[in-house]
Amino acid sequence: MNIFSIIFIQSNIGILPDKVPMYYTYKNAEFVLANITNIFYINIVSLLFAAIFIIRNQKLYSQSRYELADINNSAILFLNILLIIFQLRIINLVAYEDLIIPNYTYVIILPILISFITTYLLYPFVIKFAYRFNLIDDPLTHKHPGMLLKSPVPRAGGLLFFLLILIPGLFILPISQSQKLIGLLIGASINVILGLFDDRYDIHPLVRAAVQLFSITFVVLAGFTWLYLPNPFGDAINLQTYFVSFDFLTPYVGDHRIYYFAVLLAIIWAWFLMNYMSMANGTDGVYA
Repeated sequence: MNIFSIIFIQSNIGILPDKVPMYYTYKNAEFVLANITNIFYINIVSLLFAAIFIIRNQKLYSQSRYELADINNSAILFLNILLIIFQLRIINLVAYEDLIIPNYTYVIILPILISFITTYLLYPFVIKFAYRFNLIDDPLTHKHPGMLLKSPVPRAGGLLFFLLILIPGLFILPISQSQKLIGLLIGASINVILGLFDDRYDIHPLVRAAVQLFSITFVVLAGFTWLYLPNPFGDAINLQTYFVSFDFLTPYVGDHRIYYFAVLLAIIWAWFLMNYMSMANGTDGVYA
């Protein structure tokens, strides 16, 4: 947040005066004004407050005082937002022209902001959901070579990861207009449901593998394939030689082809990556 506010001010520095009103508490107008560079002191103060709260939270977490730590997190978030609003208000008051909003505001800041708010609001409900349906990882009952836990913790991390992608995506991505995004979300939804059942019932590996292949099929057929395979010894290998065309779909989705080798290779590669990540069992949600 501080980084983006600094970049935003730097982008508008050309339309700002040398002096800005920072210290409203002084009665003498001369002392109310400060050099434009002083505006960045607000960012320094914000970072100092954040550092103090982080150090404090580390102690609270070590003492298992999680509720108080959450209150601290909310307090520093509110304080940082307040300071940034104060800073931007000063800039808006003295600017000679309308402030320039850089393109990255919509490309970077907006998705990050929506994701942050979504995370902050959803993670407590996902934790409650995990406890409600007994989606708990207990190191005493769930033996695994990669197990790093020392006490029971809620699982269902994949559900949270999925929601953190889906909800911001509804605001910033043309999901309804993209065949690839629809296929990706269908495949991801199947895997989230599979992951929840696996967290609860420890599904047999063969059943899990079959469902994974089924979900990958949606993603690959939606268009996530390799049309060329890199070849370190010569030209790239063309995977478009053999295909089947669905002419009846042309009026609805345009020319749609399935390339046999491209689809097969993509399915194998995606399935390998999914199960490779699944082996990192010490971190919930990595598979997602």
